[in-house]
This record gives sequence, structure tokens and C-alpha cells, in this order.
Amino acid sequence: MLNSKFTAPEIIKRDDNAFYIKAKLWALEALLILTPTHLYLEADDSGIMRRGTYQFLFFLKDKLQKTKVIFNLELSQIKSIQQVKQGLNPNVLEVTTYKDEVFKVGVKDAAEWMKLIQAKK
Repeated sequence: MLNSKFTAPEIIKRDDNAFYIKAKLWALEALLILTPTHLYLEADDSGIMRRGTYQFLFFLKDKLQKTKVIFNLELSQIKSIQQVKQGLNPNVLEVTTYKDEVFKVGVKDAAEWMKLIQAKK
């Protein structure tokens, strides 16, 4: 399971089953968190060998899993956020920063995430 530095009172919305779309055919398990001031994403960047190992040796999962912070954006850094389709999945958030960085995140309910983020901006 992915962890974050945020505590329960700070969190407005959390999706433990999100995924970070790194490339067209490459997605990583991720954790997406919205706080009153930040949008935070971390992903499992363990690599294929480690992921394969802890699928068979589940008791080593926490020791082998390597997480990476993809972004920790202040909401004021977000230029736009929109719901896009990736393959057959219509629940993908496309987050664009003022530095023109684009991140795609698959979530359970993209419309709800967009509504919450836009309300906080």
C-alpha cells in the first residue's frame, strides 16, 4: 500500500486505487490525495522485477515496494484540469500546470475529483 505524509484531518479526498499514466501503455499504481491547498500523487515505481517478486512473496511487499512522488502541487499551480478518455477508461484526469507539465491520473470518479479541485482553486 502506498503511504503519504498527509494525515486524515488534512485530507478532503483520497483515492488509493488511482493509477498514474506515465505513457500510452504504461501505468503505475498510485495514490491521489486532495487537501485544502495541495493535489498530491505518489506511485509505485518498484519496477517489473520487484512487482513480480512481491506478487509471489506477498510478505515482502512492504520491503520491496518503492514509491515515488510524482507531484505535490499547490492548487494555485494548476492551470487546468479536465476529464479525458484513455483507451476505454473515461475516468482520467488530465492536470496541466502553469509550467505546461501534463499529468494523467486514472481515478474512480473523475467528475467528482474535478468538482472538488475546482471548488478549492
